[in-house]
Amino acid sequence: MPFIKGQSGNPDGRPNGSVSLVTNTLRVAVQSILDDNIEQFQKDLRGLEPRDRVNTMLRLLEFALPKLQRVENKLDVSRLSAHEVQDIVGTIMQDDD
Repeated sequence: MPFIKGQSGNPDGRPNGSVSLVTNTLRVAVQSILDDNIEQFQKDLRGLEPRDRVNTMLRLLEFALPKLQRVENKLDVSRLSAHEVQDIVGTIMQDDD
């Protein structure tokens, strides 16, 4: 019996977005290791060459800040009237001044 698209095989299962027990346990363990070693980490970071320190900090930022996603705007000019195209061109030309 195949699954129906959009219907779970286990409707009473874990809700969407909830964290599994294993994931939660791992996060707690990693946080504990970080908390217990923060002073040593800061000391090691200070001991790095400036270039290596910056690279390490940039890699750590990936965990602290959300990554920005590329946004692509496409304008289908064929759907615009001649007046709308002229307005857009006029706006672009004003921005260049």
